Amino acid sequence: MEINKATKSKKVYHICGSPTSDFFFELSMIYSRGVICPSGWRQSFIVIKPDNKWFCGENLDLLTSREVTQILASLEKDALIVPHMFCKSGMTLYRYFFHEQLGFPMVGSSAETMKISMDKNLTRNLVSQNGVTVAPGELLRYGERPSISYPFMVKPNSEDNSSGVSLVEDEKTLDHAMEVAFNLDSEVLVEAFIPGRELRIAVIELNNGFYVPSIIEYPVSEKHPIRRIEDKLEIDEKGLPNRQASISQVGPICPAKIEEQIFGDLSAQAIRAHKSLNARHFSLFDFRLDNRNGQVVFLEAGLFWSFSEASMISKMIKCSENSLTDIIDQIWNSAKC
Repeated sequence: MEINKATKSKKVYHICGSPTSDFFFELSMIYSRGVICPSGWRQSFIVIKPDNKWFCGENLDLLTSREVTQILASLEKDALIVPHMFCKSGMTLYRYFFHEQLGFPMVGSSAETMKISMDKNLTRNLVSQNGVTVAPGELLRYGERPSISYPFMVKPNSEDNSSGVSLVEDEKTLDHAMEVAFNLDSEVLVEAFIPGRELRIAVIELNNGFYVPSIIEYPVSEKHPIRRIEDKLEIDEKGLPNRQASISQVGPICPAKIEEQIFGDLSAQAIRAHKSLNARHFSLFDFRLDNRNGQVVFLEAGLFWSFSEASMISKMIKCSENSLTDIIDQIWNSAKC
């Protein structure tokens, strides 16, 4: 297949949607709208729908349906790929296709790294081997019972957005929590519950090294001890996401008010996790600050950034009083090299 030669300015293609899921299609569209495009870049959108039809255009509201082969043949050589897909196929197969098979430079982590990050147990094992503190936990298959003490978290091992996640405080709620989790995954991660502040931190690779912008706190409490899917997204009657949640008891606070020492500890752990996963260009991690001993404890990795105003990393950078557009431009240029 012959790909068109590059034109005068830099070209970026945003790969959006989902070939497998209405839920993840809508989620992708939420975060890909309002992408900040720095000066000197020309952007287009390629949208894949759950029926596997492909659309393209310079605006998400003005898309044209075309054959896959036509779209691929029209791509400009040396253009940059920015993925905005959250389903498993989008995070792995489509990244591999555009980056590894077609050879386009791509922003963000590789398909292999994304595959690892979707596996909660594998992720925690990798970061733990490199000195990142994790909660005691175990991976269970159907029919197996937890051996760790209450309270603990029950999580489908490969789900995101808090789907199927439960806080189990005693045996009364255990069976229901396990049933919910196993309905979504064949493997379930059980982790000791860490009481304390929940903090989100980003790691960004810039020309002069790692940059950690302002940290976000989710104000969990005894009444609202964990974040649930309704704290993250507004879900309609069909079970599809409409937008980010506008009302939540644990809505994000940015910048989080934390001591310099805690910021340093969090940054060191996050950078270590970033390296452990072989993340590229940026990463995002959730930690708990254990209120029993002050220890920073790893929760999860989320290697996403949509480069829109809605993105958590964008909000962190804006709170840090740095130029969001300049940082995006630097990352895109770095990925293109």
